[in-house]
Amino acid sequence: MYKITYLFPVLLKDKSTIIVKGKGLIILFTSIRYNIQLNNMLYSSQFKNTLLLLISKIAQAKINVNFLSGKVYLINKRTTIATSIYLLAIGLYYLD
Repeated sequence: MYKITYLFPVLLKDKSTIIVKGKGLIILFTSIRYNIQLNNMLYSSQFKNTLLLLISKIAQAKINVNFLSGKVYLINKRTTIATSIYLLAIGLYYLD
């Protein structure tokens, strides 16, 4: 659920722009049954079923983020709770 806020643009790596419509809480359910609650996440209908996760928001949730050999590892208390791979075609990481 998100709260509608004022519209503002966000510039992506490929120099395209998305329009943010709101902010809200999301809960990520990882493959090892660990839930990550992220507050004030940005919502854009242009992403459809995709979320743009911000490293700063993940860090605020006390999750460590490690980049290693083209993958991202989300770690909590020395346990990898999620991984992500880099998709060159879109220039973003995809959370497994």
